[in-house]
Amino acid sequence: MRRTRTWGKTLGTGWLGVAILVALAGCNSKDQDLPSANQVAGGVENAATTVKKEAGPAVLKAAKTVEKAAAPLVKVTDETAMTTKVKGAIMADNTVDSSKINVDVKGNEVILRGRVKNAAQRAHVQNIAKHEAPNYKLVDQLQLEGAAVKVVPKKP
Repeated sequence: MRRTRTWGKTLGTGWLGVAILVALAGCNSKDQDLPSANQVAGGVENAATTVKKEAGPAVLKAAKTVEKAAAPLVKVTDETAMTTKVKGAIMADNTVDSSKINVDVKGNEVILRGRVKNAAQRAHVQNIAKHEAPNYKLVDQLQLEGAAVKVVPKKP
């Protein structure tokens, strides 16, 4: 047993060390000689095969779990990027008061909210949003200044 401990310290604790220790495990008595290089190589190969069989599916499962967990983050990042792109384009246009316009992106929709001076500005803001996000559905909730605000009661 002492030999195995000494070899364990020499080999370290990595997978290779474990594999070699497995190969040496049968050498507990003082009467036995250390295994040959071929025996050690065979033990290492067997250990590597076992690790591959057992760890492989676990690694794939972990990768799929990480991918599923990251998907909402990617979606939020995409939505934030598109919101910034559309809002930035509206802000860059000096014919519109962009401080009164809010842009939200949810899924495949660009939602415009806020107030504009007239119907021409509304159409202009819509065109900017369509140009910046051509593959998104445009939801126009812009209101004309001076128009009555529609209050929608909350559903219980």
